[in-house]
Amino acid sequence: MRSVTSAAVLALLALCAAPCTLDAQSRSLEQLLDRAGTYVDQFFNQFANVVAEEHYLQEAEWRGEPTKQTRVLRSDFLLVTFPGLNGRMSFRDVFEVDSRAVRDTGQADRLVKLFGDAPPDVLRRAREITEASAQYHLAHIETDPFVALGYLQAVFRPRFRFQRGDDSGAGPTVSTVRFEERQRPTILRTGADKNLTSRGRIWIEEPTGRVLKTELLLRLERDSREIVTTYRWDDELQMHVPSEVRESYVTPPSVVRGPTFRGVATYSRFRRFEVRTEQTIR
Repeated sequence: MRSVTSAAVLALLALCAAPCTLDAQSRSLEQLLDRAGTYVDQFFNQFANVVAEEHYLQEAEWRGEPTKQTRVLRSDFLLVTFPGLNGRMSFRDVFEVDSRAVRDTGQADRLVKLFGDAPPDVLRRAREITEASAQYHLAHIETDPFVALGYLQAVFRPRFRFQRGDDSGAGPTVSTVRFEERQRPTILRTGADKNLTSRGRIWIEEPTGRVLKTELLLRLERDSREIVTTYRWDDELQMHVPSEVRESYVTPPSVVRGPTFRGVATYSRFRRFEVRTEQTIR
């Protein structure tokens, strides 16, 4: 009788302890996400109005085509904040394709100069430069290093379910957090205005909330796209910056001449530029 009673008590204690453990894990995850959210806000504030040189190797194969196409682009890549602009916007100005200049020498740093002068139509002109640069990209796919990073911001967090991931293998103070978008419509949409669901993993330094790496998986029916961004320390800016972006894109077999795309973008020559504040974007 005594052993049965002891077993019953132990079982009861286990049942009572389980919710407490889950609550503690939940609180620990929320605290980690809070630290990471604070870090991301600081990152975007510090990285705003920075230009980098992007080296972008692209490879693409089209279903039914015998050869693979490769391309190497060099571009100015900017992340801009501006009075009256809701959030931040990135712009890209391709100046070299496969070692061939596609921009006049007099147009060097034209995006930086454009935002420095801040004419009334600055946003339209910056978009035109970015859209013109898109013609050089294989499969019309352009990378954005910061999409998954932005999901940690307070405005987006309620849209996702976050869970602790497996051992990250990146060190004892680094944890992985899995995320999956739950709300509709989704943050990202296709040209056909269809939901593009986001899920993936984020590597976070526990004590500081610093993000070391993000992995973003995008799904639309049977299409799949993966974007992996890693970060490194930059002595000039005295902050962590995007180091490399690896991405892939695969279309389903039903898509005639559907592309399989792979790209690797690396970033260097980070430097700040000034944006005039006399005018606002409306």
